Amino acid sequence: MTRMQKLSRRFRVFFLLVLGAIPLLAGLIWFNLELMLEGRFSLFCISQGIDPSLVRGPVTGAMKLLGFLVFMLPGSLQMAAMWSLARLFGEFARGELFSPATVGLLARTGWVLLAAQAAGMLAGSLTTLVLTMNNPAGQHMISLSLSGAQIMGGCLGLALVFAARVLDEARLLREADALTI
Repeated sequence: MTRMQKLSRRFRVFFLLVLGAIPLLAGLIWFNLELMLEGRFSLFCISQGIDPSLVRGPVTGAMKLLGFLVFMLPGSLQMAAMWSLARLFGEFARGELFSPATVGLLARTGWVLLAAQAAGMLAGSLTTLVLTMNNPAGQHMISLSLSGAQIMGGCLGLALVFAARVLDEARLLREADALTI
């Protein structure tokens, strides 16, 4: 087994672990929302799009469940991207570099990452609505934002789609060369 194949196996395992961690971490965050809103975790909350200063009403079970479901809108797409990457690196581990399957998996990952960025914008807006749903009248909010991470994720998705096209062209050239005597 080559070094590239060994490394590909490790990446496959890594992406499968990340796939499983996404819903677990989302559940830990949202089902422990009171703890997360305390001062110790406020920076972590803000990095996850949860602004502790928005919550002025009581934290309820419905708020926690809705927050988790909203968080899983982009989370499920991120999980799909991790699954595609795990499958892609599984192909690499088997020595398949220039196959239609690898091209398709790379392109699929790119498109899913693009969709995850759009879902992230929607989830951010819905998160503010969920966090303020129990606030007193007149203090409910909804916001729309686009972060640098979302822009980078979109650029990465586009780059992967383009790389898949380049890989497909290389695959076609390789097949044509194999037919040349």
